[in-house]
Amino acid sequence: MGRQVDNAFTRHLGGNAGGVRSQTLPPLRASLRPMPPNDTAAGELSGTALDLRPMRAVDALVEWSAECASTGCCTLLIGPDPLSLVPRTSRPTDRCSSDDLATGVTSCWEQLGQNLAVCEPGALRALLADRAVPSLTLVRVSGEIEARDAESIQRALLAGKPAWTADFRAVSTMQVVDDEAIRLETLIEQSALRLVAENVAHFLAALLDREPGSLSRPWPWQLKRLLGVTGSIMLRPEEADVYSTSVDLGVCTAPDGNAPAGQSLIYDRPSDSWHDEQ
Repeated sequence: MGRQVDNAFTRHLGGNAGGVRSQTLPPLRASLRPMPPNDTAAGELSGTALDLRPMRAVDALVEWSAECASTGCCTLLIGPDPLSLVPRTSRPTDRCSSDDLATGVTSCWEQLGQNLAVCEPGALRALLADRAVPSLTLVRVSGEIEARDAESIQRALLAGKPAWTADFRAVSTMQVVDDEAIRLETLIEQSALRLVAENVAHFLAALLDREPGSLSRPWPWQLKRLLGVTGSIMLRPEEADVYSTSVDLGVCTAPDGNAPAGQSLIYDRPSDSWHDEQ
């Protein structure tokens, strides 16, 4: 029987003819640090920077889409032209063809300039479901985005500055590299913690060979406590103990990862809930 789950942790796994995994899962690595304050039109703002891997863009967009839906924020896409992501050859299904998808894209996108567009995160997820993108940058903005706003934000990012230095409404920026490394800069620390929690669920899903959607997420405060030790955590598959009623995920907090797990996150299988232990 083949794998049930397909995510950044399982994409490079091999198997023999019987479908038995022949390689180990990669570790989950996350680091969280405060960013220096910057002067903006709204005063001095300080953010949080998160580096997280491995995680695909399509999986990171789950949490990104949820936050956009709950806050009413708009998403600025800096990267490939949305239509370039639509398959060139029509692959009809029971639900849609490539032409249908292209039509849906144009209704969910507003082009603001070269490689600049306001997008609907759910539509972007649909485009990325079967493909990897070499790089992608998304900016979450509280309010409408005009062309001059987008261009100003793009210039700030190219200069190595946070997006909110150009527009204080730009609360979060997510950069995806090689479809497996995530860099998030945000004014809302909870956004970073929820993204780590999302990826922990994907790590557990890969261990158990279950769909990530069938698993609950750890609480943000649990990740905050673990990341608060040194600013870094690593979850390694060899330090995960899987039992019939629980899964004990060992958590290494050494910044270089060269130490055994000293803390843990425990997933209770019957109740679909999380507990943490020091």
